[in-house]
This record gives sequence, C-alpha cells and structure tokens, in this order.
Amino acid sequence: MEDLTLFNMLITTFVALFGWFIIHKFTSLRELKNKQREIRVNYLLKTYMCLEKAISHSSRDTIKIKNDLELAIAEIQLLGTKKQISLSKEIGLSFAKSNGANLEELLILLRNDLRSELNLESVSEKINYLRINSLKG
Repeated sequence: MEDLTLFNMLITTFVALFGWFIIHKFTSLRELKNKQREIRVNYLLKTYMCLEKAISHSSRDTIKIKNDLELAIAEIQLLGTKKQISLSKEIGLSFAKSNGANLEELLILLRNDLRSELNLESVSEKINYLRINSLKG
C-alpha cells in the first residue's frame, strides 16, 4: 500500500512539474512576443516620424534632418520588412545621385505596418503634410 501511495505522489509531483514547465515555456514565449512587438512599434513610430519630418523642413534644420534621415534608413535596414529595405536602398541611391528622394511610398508602408501592429483599421488615403513656416500675429 505504501508503494502505491509513493507512486501516486511521484506521479502527482511529475504532473505538477511538467505543468509548471509548460506554463513557464508559454509565458516566456508570450513575453518575448510582446517585447518584440513593443520594439517593432517603437521602431515604426520613430522611423515614420523621422522620415515625415524630412519631407518638408526649413533650411535651418538641415543637419538634424540629415542625421534623423540617416538614422531612419539605418533602422529600416536593420528592422524593416523586405519591401521597406528595398525602398530604403532606392532612396539611398536616389540621394547619392540627386541629393533628394521620394519618401512617400516608404512612409505609407511604415504607416500601414504600424496600423497593423496596433490592430487599427487599414487606411488607403495619401498622407497629408502640414508645415507652418511662421505665425504672424
């Protein structure tokens, strides 16, 4: 009878340890996925804002805009999708040739990916840019 009790205790302990291991594994995977999502959302927001600022800026901000644009392109090369990386390469080549590039397609891709990550509805409208040069009053 003691052997049966010991066997039942061992089975119960094994099941409890196995259950704890499975729960720990799933919790770790969920935490990793949440952290990756958080990093991706931060990357998308930061990169989008850097590129959006570069579309239309005043000449006094040129060095900051240049640095922000270089950083945004580097981040896309590191964390972007294949399409974003391809577009960022085209933008780099365009800047090398003509000191300018069209960033709109890349901005739209970033916006769509960000909205998807945040479970927001898809938007097909073009991006509107508001730039206020000076307020007189």
